[in-house]
Amino acid sequence: MRVLFLSDPAYTSPVATATANVLVAKDGTLQKPDGTSLGTISVDSNVVALSVADTSPIEIGESVEPGVSAYTTDGLVALAPGAVTFSVTSGGSYVQANANGTVTGLSAGTATVVPSVDGVTGTSGTVTVLPAAVAVRTIEIASNDLRYDATRNRLWLAVPPTTAGGNSVQSLDVASGNLGSPISLGAEPTSLAISDDGSRMYVGFLTASSIRPIDLATETAMAAFALPNDQNGPTIATDLAVQPGHAETVAVAPAEGSFTPVGLSPVIFDSGVPRPNGNVYASGNLLLWASASRIYDYTNDSNASVYSYDVDSQGVTANSFRGGINNDYLRLVAAGGLLYNRNGSIFDATNFNRVGSFAFSTTNFFPPAVDLTRKRAYFLQISANLIQIHAFDTDTRVETSVHRLGVTGSLSDGSEIRLTRVGTNGLAFRLQGKVVLLDDVSGY
Repeated sequence: MRVLFLSDPAYTSPVATATANVLVAKDGTLQKPDGTSLGTISVDSNVVALSVADTSPIEIGESVEPGVSAYTTDGLVALAPGAVTFSVTSGGSYVQANANGTVTGLSAGTATVVPSVDGVTGTSGTVTVLPAAVAVRTIEIASNDLRYDATRNRLWLAVPPTTAGGNSVQSLDVASGNLGSPISLGAEPTSLAISDDGSRMYVGFLTASSIRPIDLATETAMAAFALPNDQNGPTIATDLAVQPGHAETVAVAPAEGSFTPVGLSPVIFDSGVPRPNGNVYASGNLLLWASASRIYDYTNDSNASVYSYDVDSQGVTANSFRGGINNDYLRLVAAGGLLYNRNGSIFDATNFNRVGSFAFSTTNFFPPAVDLTRKRAYFLQISANLIQIHAFDTDTRVETSVHRLGVTGSLSDGSEIRLTRVGTNGLAFRLQGKVVLLDDVSGY
């Protein structure tokens, strides 16, 4: 028992304190630990209302005493540890209430608990039990972008100048976790694109108005080629996309130095030579080949403007424009003739008509990694330093499992989180200063 002595009731700073080991019963009786009576404390008022305050998520097997706000007729009061007991009114398979005033996590899920003290039943609250943490591998390296080379089972990283050996691209062997030797580029790389045959990678820069191809078989930098100017001068590449089945052909979304979209359509380059047709629409700043003859160019903002272009040997021809598509924005992912986005929406890749969505029960997702062979879409969720993988069935569009990852960290150094399928059954993504690898998600 700790007593504060105040010179005036209005003062909050004590002039002295005294501490003693004392047992205090709820009726005000005081006893020493050996049972010797010390008299009583008068009870001015009893608790008349209480409620469960916000409770942080707990682990499976962890026991905690949920926070409770209690009130007498005089206002908010403090309660002794263990004074409150709880009952579980729903979710009894997730949480167990204990006689000592704590609750214990049993399995992943959310339970409703009701507090009681001095015969007063309070307002219910929830206790969430987190899934067991999944072990991951982490490789400490900062990067602005990440792409997977399935031919060699390697990740390629755009390494910023703040990292040793920066202003380069560097490989990461998925199986061993070993980093390869940096390929120096002389400017800060910000965007990468790899051809589907694994022969070529293209690099865009923050500080150079050019694209640098990389021969992935020999891991050597090839000759750079220049980007077009807009009305204000040189542009940079905000995004790159290699044409399916054509390693020598890459589409570039031009932007000004602030990554602001400019009045140029995507530019198609063949072996570094631009096709003539272009400048037919204002552009977005993210690219996606929906097929070998259709490309989407869309804005990375809440305006959600999508530009569709037909592609032929002369370049791009405007096909359609859609704006304000209800927050369905950010990186699109193509698989099996469909397009998937971070909000769970699914679009037809030919006409960009919405054809369905996943049944999300929460927010803060990033664009999925889609594996149609396994009929799974894997979404990464990062919220308040809680990082989870949500797996959905691509046929039923229902969530199949949630897995909390044994890693913490803030968002990655670049502007985008890209969840990437790697190896036979793995996933990879990047956080600030690190790359995270999950070796096997076959059971998700």
